[in-house]
Amino acid sequence: METFVISLQRTPERHEQFRRNNAKHKRIVRVDAVDGNSRSLDDLREAGLVEGSPTYTAGAIGNALSNHQLWVYAAEKNVPITICEDDAFLHDDFAAEQEKLLQRLGDDWDIVLWGWNFDSILVAAPETSLSPFLMQFRQDEMRANKLSYLKAPVHPTLLRLRAAFGSLCYSISPAGAKTYLDYCFPLRPFAITIPEINFQMANAALDATMCSFYRNSRSWVCFPPLAVADNDHATSTVQPR
Repeated sequence: METFVISLQRTPERHEQFRRNNAKHKRIVRVDAVDGNSRSLDDLREAGLVEGSPTYTAGAIGNALSNHQLWVYAAEKNVPITICEDDAFLHDDFAAEQEKLLQRLGDDWDIVLWGWNFDSILVAAPETSLSPFLMQFRQDEMRANKLSYLKAPVHPTLLRLRAAFGSLCYSISPAGAKTYLDYCFPLRPFAITIPEINFQMANAALDATMCSFYRNSRSWVCFPPLAVADNDHATSTVQPR
């Protein structure tokens, strides 16, 4: 499967760090991220990519457009792809485990998250759905333990995804790309609800829009994860500073 890492031209050090962190994975292709500071909302509205006045930072707009261009690629080429952000750490066995899990799914998937933000929740359900369940995590412990975890044997499974945040590493099928393009764009203001925890928030980033659609699409999550990220807001190119 083609695998891409999105990285801004103006932050080459982030891509170099990604390459060092994931030296075992040689075939990941760098794609220039869209710099949200270079795109005006008026131009994006005219192009049909933005509607109204969404509360996206310039970085969040750039992130959304970067994923958009790869979704278009997957839909037009009719190929599944994997997309990484440049702060992702991939498990040493990522490629082999990814292949096994996707073979199990066959064509029955739109998106598979290989990781998520550990400062938030994960709502999922067994493959044969009995009841959803809620997971919470300790991000500091993940950061401290990630390097040993990423080299240890792992036996992941796939769960039906209902809610998670973060787009650090995921695969999307051609059908999923078309479905998510239709749902997520144009970027627009609306409230995102997670009923399992009676939570509501404003749509302020693409991963939030995606989260609002997981339960209504053929979306899956890998557990335990095959990718993690420090999710450091101080160095983020998406979060406001």
